Amino acid sequence: MEYYSATKMILLIAVLVGVLAPAAKALRTCSPYKYEPGSSLEANILTILESIRTVTANAPGRSYTIRLPSPNVIGFSSCHTDIAIEDCISCISSSVDDTKDQCAGAVAATNWQDVCSMFYAVE
Repeated sequence: MEYYSATKMILLIAVLVGVLAPAAKALRTCSPYKYEPGSSLEANILTILESIRTVTANAPGRSYTIRLPSPNVIGFSSCHTDIAIEDCISCISSSVDDTKDQCAGAVAATNWQDVCSMFYAVE
């Protein structure tokens, strides 16, 4: 249970850094806690990441939230509304790929870029 509190703290820090340092080109935070390969948690995280990739650009306000149960995982993504849909798709896709590559196995991760952001975490 300890990693749930640590996960929330990591996400809070990432959000604060993203708000306080908007000039940064990209910021990635990966939880040090890992899930078991082949687990239902891994399946839910991968489903959330691919859903973020395909839905965000066309979501109302270019903001998207998804929750999956058992185990509970939440994901959120958004793009600035003043950019082209193609730029949103490119930014989110890049964020998902970077997160999958650099945060492989992590129970939580954030990825903030100039015009888009995303995170997922175990609830």
